[in-house]
Amino acid sequence: MANKRKEQTHEDRRTSESQMPNKPAQLVEDVREAQTMAMKEDQMREQRRKGGRG
Repeated sequence: MANKRKEQTHEDRRTSESQMPNKPAQLVEDVREAQTMAMKEDQMREQRRKGGRG
């Protein structure tokens, strides 16, 4: 239930951002941050897998 509420708020924020196209820098920053987070997670997973095997 809490998860659904969080998703709803995120959706509302995204729609409001799309209605305000005068903030492209913030959007780019969010995308870059998400990409770096995903890359870090992948690296951690890779290291864990290698360490567990070797």
